[in-house]
Parts: sequence; C-alpha cells; structure tokens
Amino acid sequence: MTDRVNLHAVLDFANAVRLGEDLTQSVHDLAPLARVVHLRDLVILPESIGTDAPWPAAPLGCGSLDIGKALQELYNGGFSGVYYWNYLICTRTGQEKRTRSFAKASLGWKTGRRLEGSDSSQRASCKPLGMF
Repeated sequence: MTDRVNLHAVLDFANAVRLGEDLTQSVHDLAPLARVVHLRDLVILPESIGTDAPWPAAPLGCGSLDIGKALQELYNGGFSGVYYWNYLICTRTGQEKRTRSFAKASLGWKTGRRLEGSDSSQRASCKPLGMF
C-alpha cells in the first residue's frame, strides 16, 4: 500500500461503516498499516450512512457488524497491534446498571462466552445502549 515505514493507521470498525464503506474490505485494505483497532459494534441505520446522524451503539456481537469476520480478515492481514475497546458511554444518572450490562455482554463476546454474532437468538436478546 505504501513504502513509508513510519505510516500506520488506527482502524475503527464502526467509523468505516458509518462512512458507507464495506467493513471487511476496509479491514483488508488497512490491516497492513493498522497498529491499533477500535473494536466496537453498532446498529446500521441506512438513512444515516455518510451523515453525522447518531447511531445506536451495541454490545460486541449484538449489532449489525460482522465482528468475527472483520477480526479474521485482520489476522489474515498480519495484524499484531493492540485493541482499543471503550465500554462507553452512559454516565447519566440511573444508567449505570445498563452500562455495566453493555460492558458485560461485550466482554462475554470477546472471551468466547457468547454465540457467534450471526445467531438470531443471540441478537434478539441484545439491546443497543444508546446513540453516539
């Protein structure tokens, strides 16, 4: 992609999709440059693609993104960097329990305690946290 040895990238799964790009292709293209991956999931709102409209955040494996496929493409591209995952977002009074639930669901997916993201029964039990 480039001959510059000092050029690297931070790859944000959700931002690629928000801009209307294909996640798997974006990961494929950027994997050789990626040193940090912002790992997150969201619910795709077709009417919001390419705009600054808010999107619902979702626990990993509960949104519209195929996180497992994207990670496989990342590994296939030789990724050896670090992951950045922020469990968000909700600091409003009364939302702490919901935020902890969001984090627990995401960590469960990451550590393999959840079903694959394509399982509709898993997705039915997932609830987006809020808009970002």
